[in-house]
Formats: sequence, C-alpha cells, structure tokens
Amino acid sequence: MRVLLSDFIAKKDGFSSLDYLDQAKYLAYFYGKIKQDPIFTTRNIKDYFELADIAQPKNVTDLCRNLAAKKIFIPAGGGYKLHRDTFYELEGEFSDEKPKQKISNKLRELVSKTSQEDNRNFLIEAISCYEIKAYRAAVIMTWLLVIDNLYEYIFATKLEEFNGALGSQNLKIKVIVSKEDFGELKEVKFIELCRAANILSNDVKKILEEKLGIRNTCAHPNNIVVAESKATSFIEDLIDNVLLRFHK
Repeated sequence: MRVLLSDFIAKKDGFSSLDYLDQAKYLAYFYGKIKQDPIFTTRNIKDYFELADIAQPKNVTDLCRNLAAKKIFIPAGGGYKLHRDTFYELEGEFSDEKPKQKISNKLRELVSKTSQEDNRNFLIEAISCYEIKAYRAAVIMTWLLVIDNLYEYIFATKLEEFNGALGSQNLKIKVIVSKEDFGELKEVKFIELCRAANILSNDVKKILEEKLGIRNTCAHPNNIVVAESKATSFIEDLIDNVLLRFHK
C-alpha cells in the first residue's frame, strides 16, 4: 500500500509543500483510487498521512470537519466522501486523458441537472458516444441537444422577441405557436433570427454558425476524420457558451 500511495503522491508536484487541508483532500482521493471505495474515515486519512511519511496535523478529526464545513468532504456512510465537484476536479487533474475526462465530467454534471427524462436519456447517449470515441455521433447529438435547449429557452422566456424578428422576415412560417414550430426553420435561419431578436450576442451567433458547419460535416458521408480534439473543442464550446447560459 505504501508503494501505491507513493506512486500517487509522485503525480502531484509539490505535494509535501501543500497545507494540511489540500494534502488531506488528495489523500482522500488517493484512498478512493487504491481501495476502490469512495467512502473513507478520519482514521483512513490519519493512516495515509503516516504512510506518506510527511508531517501530520495535530488533529485529523478537526481537519476532516473543517473540510466538511468547506463542502470538500461530504458526510457519508459513517465517514466521508469527496464532494462531487472536488472528485471531478481531481479526476481531471490525474487522468491521462485530461481534456476528454473534463468533457465527460461536464456532460455527466448536466445529467443531474436535467429534469426531463427524454432529454436526460439523450444526454446519457451523447456521453456514451463521446466516451467510446464515436465522435461524429457525439458531435451530432450534442448539437441537437443544444438546439433543442435553445428552442425550450426561447419558447419559455423570449417568444415575443423571437416572433417579432420572425414577423419581419418573408418566410412561410409567420409565428411560433408551439415548440415544434421551430423545426419549420432551417437552423442557419433560426440562429440569424435569435441574433436579430437580441437573444444571442454576435459572439455566440458566430460560435453556433461555426459549430453548425462542423455538425453538417459530421452528418454526411465523407472521408473527413473527426479527431478527439475537434470533438472535445466542439462540445466544450457549446456547453460553456450556449447550453449553460441559456436555460429556462
């Protein structure tokens, strides 16, 4: 066990110079990885301080309580576990595929925030596509999820503004009455109308137009290779700049 712990500690530059709070946080993470158990006790953390051959805090119980007060540790099963945000942060730090892990974590965070079962199942499938390296499918599904989210956001909060912009256009559809009516618009025109209605900034409009081009490339048979880096950038841009910013 001492060797395994030493290997983990070696992955964290400057571990011995960290304060006790940060050291305990990392030791809790290492414990979970070594034991394959997310729940740990004060005694486990004390033992790991000893195994790490570093100076120990005077009172590990108070240290753990302090971390719980900061919501870094969460009481669980007679002990503690790392708060989800802290766990994902450390997973990203120690993963061999940091960008990929970061995106997977962001998508999984969204699952817990998604109330509608259909959207939640759709998101889970998009995550699966990304994690098994089906990048074309992940790009397409993420795009559909983002656009559907925009439809819901506009229909719930910005319908009057959107219909005002729509009414000034010489289009077959004159007004949005139900969410399904958005499907009558080509996506490029939908994006233009969102900007005309001041729902989207020009910067967000440019992001969506760029991503629409990538989505279109992924949706048609061709010899274009969609690299992991491209899919990662595509998904992260849409999550951070659209999906998390526009919700009802």
